[in-house]
Amino acid sequence: MDSKDKILNAALKLFIREGFHGTSTAKIANEAGISNGTLFHHFKTKEDLINRLYISVKENYKNYLLGQMEPCETTKGKIKQLWNTCVRWNLENKDGATFFAMFANSPYIDKLSKEEASRNFTFISELFQESIDAEVLISVNPNLMISSFHGSVKAFVSFIANNPENLDLDEHIDIAFKMWWRSVANI
Repeated sequence: MDSKDKILNAALKLFIREGFHGTSTAKIANEAGISNGTLFHHFKTKEDLINRLYISVKENYKNYLLGQMEPCETTKGKIKQLWNTCVRWNLENKDGATFFAMFANSPYIDKLSKEEASRNFTFISELFQESIDAEVLISVNPNLMISSFHGSVKAFVSFIANNPENLDLDEHIDIAFKMWWRSVANI
């Protein structure tokens, strides 16, 4: 792992544990096992670092989704596969999911970083737009549909985290998807 990746990993852990203001660049450098000078060689400011971290975690999320998705013939099948993959990323990447929950609407993440990260997810926007155009999903603004989808994924992941007893995860992922689908399907 190169020094830049060490810095990003250390920053992720510390920003989650101590918040943005509670995390100094010296703490990040120490956690990463590098000098402060090396940190500032890669990132001009702490704000630059958190923005690059945001883009990096989003890139990881996108790569996971695309790596897990398989060709599927039906629109519902594609969206269900996206659901399953989003849920699993959130469960398997708790630090990344927590970072998004903490900083997605933070003033520290600038507009350009959000736009750059969003460009990586056009395949999701296109899937929902096609589903609405084909009248598979109710006719609403696709961004509202995506917000509903992601909000339901987050609520389900929170349910799993708060109910760790021996649940059949696959069964509950399926049930939660059916609940969301019934709320948006054009029937």
